[in-house]
Amino acid sequence: MTTLQLFGHTRAAQQDVWYATDHYRRLSMRTLRLAFLSSAVLEFFASVAIAVVAMYVGFGLLGYIDYGPSPALTLFSGLAVLLLAPEFFQPLRTLSQHYHDRAAALGAAESVVTILNEPSRVPSSPVFPLSSEALIELEGVAIRYAERAAVLSDVNVSVLAGDVVVIAGESGSGKSSLLALMAGFMAPSRGECRFDAEAPVAWLDQAPCILQGSLADNLRIAAPNSDDTALTSALKQAGLGELLASLPQGLETTIGERGGWPFRWSSSAVSASARLFKPSTACFAR
Repeated sequence: MTTLQLFGHTRAAQQDVWYATDHYRRLSMRTLRLAFLSSAVLEFFASVAIAVVAMYVGFGLLGYIDYGPSPALTLFSGLAVLLLAPEFFQPLRTLSQHYHDRAAALGAAESVVTILNEPSRVPSSPVFPLSSEALIELEGVAIRYAERAAVLSDVNVSVLAGDVVVIAGESGSGKSSLLALMAGFMAPSRGECRFDAEAPVAWLDQAPCILQGSLADNLRIAAPNSDDTALTSALKQAGLGELLASLPQGLETTIGERGGWPFRWSSSAVSASARLFKPSTACFAR
């Protein structure tokens, strides 16, 4: 909002938002109109038919009509027919339900087909480094995305066993893309990426997935047979001993899917949890 106000585009942005929301409203109401109309028509005819059956049974029991099976109707048979009348329209209700399910499936299929038709970025087969001492070799590598210009061009890197490499750069300069390329998660747009596919790889993403459960549950995903002592030691080695000590329930503290906590936390817990749930950059090690 500050940027829009400085450049005098607040009114134009407001109109764009209004047009977008109005278009979304029209699409939503068109879908809801069809859904409510089909349901209303079906329920209307079902209710009218049930009312007619109820009138026929009632007049037949009172002796006001004598055509059809009305002379043979009893209170039990009339009540049974009235209770079974809604089941006559159950196939129509099922058809309506399947129609709406089909419409929802077609809407989802468009997005799924679009994703499936995208070309795979994962390399089909790994290429081993030319040097026996190298773990990763990049030769003339370029990374390019369809929606933007080349992120990296003519990258030549050779990482040997035991090397500690730091990749630094501004936001958007391609650090995460280069790490994903070196980990084998994507193929280069140009050039050749050679890495040892048999070497063990550990990947720590900048947006890790936190599962709904306790701290111990998340840690035991990597080490299912570890006891509480081993889990506590691992957290302390990761620099999270202060965070663990500030938690009332310790390892059994429940964590939400986004790393949220069900209680108010202190400033020390905030700074420690930032290191646990929001690393500053992605990294991987072999």
